[in-house]
Amino acid sequence: MPLPNFLDETEEKILARMLARVPDDIDKSEGSYIWDALCPVAIELAQAYINLDIAYQQTFAGDADGENLDKRAAEMGIVRVPASPAIGKVVFNGTEGAVIPAGSIVSTQSGVEYVVDEEVVIDSSGSALANITAIEAGADGNVPANSITVLSAPIPGVTSVNNPEPTYQGENEEKDDNFRDRYFDEIGNKAIDGNIAQYKKWAREYPGIGRAKVFPLWNGPNTVKLSILDAENQVASAGLIADFQEYMDPGSEGLGNGVAPIGSKVTVTSANRVNIEISANLVLAEGYSELSGVDDALISYLSELAYVKNTVTYIGIGAAILAVSAVDQVQNLLLNGATIDITLTSEQIPELGTTTWTVVT
Repeated sequence: MPLPNFLDETEEKILARMLARVPDDIDKSEGSYIWDALCPVAIELAQAYINLDIAYQQTFAGDADGENLDKRAAEMGIVRVPASPAIGKVVFNGTEGAVIPAGSIVSTQSGVEYVVDEEVVIDSSGSALANITAIEAGADGNVPANSITVLSAPIPGVTSVNNPEPTYQGENEEKDDNFRDRYFDEIGNKAIDGNIAQYKKWAREYPGIGRAKVFPLWNGPNTVKLSILDAENQVASAGLIADFQEYMDPGSEGLGNGVAPIGSKVTVTSANRVNIEISANLVLAEGYSELSGVDDALISYLSELAYVKNTVTYIGIGAAILAVSAVDQVQNLLLNGATIDITLTSEQIPELGTTTWTVVT
């Protein structure tokens, strides 16, 4: 027997049913003692039905969120990817023989802090290379090269610190929408025995990796190319590619020294960027005196397309611009100088290039 629609149980319907059970020779008109006594009960029962409907919907993965989604997915052995800290390397400069203890703290000018993973000593070149890990997990730890320049406390013999390469692998906790999509993907595509679904699962569960594509037999028998994007679905850093290569199949030798099956020679790569240059005349929406939010909206939109769609459509870009609250109309829109769709190859992702906006009245 199907459950009733809980939201049909309104205050009015509940009150009408309760009043119908009261004998007709008793005054039950609005404002009467009976009406006043039953009305609050009807309100509380209607709210209880609303709460019951919410609880009922939370039992389904398609509607559940937060902890309820975690519990539903756990029944299938699927867990949310936790936040992970960024990692990288810094170079300490100073006097030969100076010791940088493990646990030393370095940071960016904005205060993003990292801990030195192991003790290092400045050599005769006047420098020492050290591995670092962000203190706080999350994407904020991914910073560009030459950003980590602050010693949180003086270290005898050390004059400066810097990161020659960007930090990487920092990832926020998996969001509900991504977790839900992965849940349905995994239960619908059994990941076993090194099939395509298995390679995608390895990539999705690795810290710092977003979407991935698998290319079987890309360079002959027993070869697999696994092309990954970072957590923001942008081109993966060299460090993330190298680390994931080591995790999957060190040296692409197929010896089973990683998680990939013996005999499977895995090559990890990333995408190539395709710049999308965009220009348009824009009419501001009522109440706005200046343009804002358009570039951010397009960056987000193009990220959604990465390794999902092989075409950046003219209409899609126009719709993304119109969705910005500051924009009322889009005129003379051009993508790379033309009114065209832009086709991508299987290992290309779109990236917002130069934008030119002319505000018209």
